[in-house]
Amino acid sequence: VGLYDKQHRKFNLPYTFWFLAAFVLLIITFWVPFPYKRIIFWVALVINYLPFALTENQLKKDNIDYTLSPNMRERLGLFTIIIFGEAILGVINSVSHSAVLDIYTGLYFGLGILIIFALWWIFFSTIADRECKKGMWAGNAISILYLPTLASLGMVGAAFPALMENITTRENYFSNPLQIIFGTSIGIFLYCITAISRFLIYPPEYEKSKKQVQLFLILAGISNLLLMFLFPVLPIFLYLFCVFISLMVVIVIITFNWTRNELNRLSQVME
Repeated sequence: VGLYDKQHRKFNLPYTFWFLAAFVLLIITFWVPFPYKRIIFWVALVINYLPFALTENQLKKDNIDYTLSPNMRERLGLFTIIIFGEAILGVINSVSHSAVLDIYTGLYFGLGILIIFALWWIFFSTIADRECKKGMWAGNAISILYLPTLASLGMVGAAFPALMENITTRENYFSNPLQIIFGTSIGIFLYCITAISRFLIYPPEYEKSKKQVQLFLILAGISNLLLMFLFPVLPIFLYLFCVFISLMVVIVIITFNWTRNELNRLSQVME
């Protein structure tokens, strides 16, 4: 691209040089023993983030504002949809491998699907179709925050089968570490959505609603952590039901604020 677009070349050069440097380091690890191999891997990872800072300096010199492109936001959203699909697959696999298929297993399965759907609703109703604030910091912050967001979402689906193992054994909630990861991952997912929303642009009439939604997202995250640490003997069905209710409270708040703002907008148009 730099051969045909000279303006793009000066922005592309840091990426070309440092990404190639990181690639060379990864190749070198084939002939490097431990523990130096691990050190080189971490150095290569850090190098991959250097071009962002170098590009920011060049943009400031040219008086150009950096903004996360709509294409990038779209791809992040598509990647999130894929991870949601993997989370649903985790719920399906947990049931397909269950030794007992009865009405109770169906209820667990239904609650699992509802929890994933509630997380989907919260994510896209809060983040989708929102432009990112201008600036290198805001754009990179959103890109980096997607890492723990999607990692925690993936762990929700991966850890769900551990909950299903207790249907027949009735074991203690903390009998499997993955059960702890399930509740923790939901909390991290909600906190990450709250953090991402702080770097997005909302209409002025939604500013008050945004703060309210952020507050309830934090409270929902805290409630999931409390469910995990304060009620270790809580039955699995009741635990999943409480998780779903905590998410539904957030959905109701989001829907109520959206409806109220839209009705106010329509009333102003009619006047």
